Amino acid sequence: MCIPPKRRPASWRAKRGRPVVARKEEYRLRYTVERSFAWLGAYRRLLIRWERLFVVYRSFFALALLRVCLRRAMPDAPAPHPPQ
Repeated sequence: MCIPPKRRPASWRAKRGRPVVARKEEYRLRYTVERSFAWLGAYRRLLIRWERLFVVYRSFFALALLRVCLRRAMPDAPAPHPPQ
């Protein structure tokens, strides 16, 4: 499905100012960083910082990062089940 072009009135003119420049290499780097933060955003404990000590927060951040990396390295591995 394609997005239809935006219809503008005949009197429409582009706004003055700095022209938009597409920098593919910078955008690619930014996309990588934003995607990584989105993956870490799945961990609620990191979104809302409950820990008072930075050491504890950093440890949970490292655990979340480890889980994200392992999931990316082994996408077909079964999800761990909690102990019963």
